[in-house]
Amino acid sequence: QDCMIRRGKWYEMQSLPFIPGSDFVGTIFSMGKEATKNSTFRVGDKVAAAVDSGGNAKYITMPYHSIIRVPPEADSVVALCLSSAYVPAREALDLARKLNTPFTSANVLVIGGNGPSGLATIELALLEGANVFTTADERHHDFLANLGAKCFPIDPSKWLPTLQGKMDVVLDSVCLDGYESSHLALNSAGTLVCTGMSAVYTQGQIRAFMMR
Repeated sequence: QDCMIRRGKWYEMQSLPFIPGSDFVGTIFSMGKEATKNSTFRVGDKVAAAVDSGGNAKYITMPYHSIIRVPPEADSVVALCLSSAYVPAREALDLARKLNTPFTSANVLVIGGNGPSGLATIELALLEGANVFTTADERHHDFLANLGAKCFPIDPSKWLPTLQGKMDVVLDSVCLDGYESSHLALNSAGTLVCTGMSAVYTQGQIRAFMMR
């Protein structure tokens, strides 16, 4: 996302001045009264968070319930990579979750499973017992299959005839065709969670969802 914004490829242009950075790892410098009273965080704790913008700033103000504690001995770069992949993946799965139940035996399709968040989503869904399907470049299929996912090519025409109308959940970070194929993959009670649109960067303009 940050790279796409810097290159002017993001779907929503930011007004200037603008501080980029969609996630960060840092140390708590000071705390407000509510955070001090209602949380276990303390000044000096190492924390991480995902943000809309501003992660590259020297200081940033965050609500205490939006940050994650990071072990002090953890490498900051590793912590940043983990939080930027697994936090959005968990949030996306929670958006699709019904009645706070696990995805045991649910059919879950991850569009773009070879990216960091895609890999995290696959792993978390498999841990919950889901039947995971994913699209990815064929050079990644062996690796993803070893994780336990059923792999398909990126091109929707190659996987939609097999999966159409069968998915309980589709998580799409690519938006290859305006999310249309992802929508068609859902069963009548299925849920589509749109987590990104990387095709805007890789393939330029895309048409609007369900519009011709």
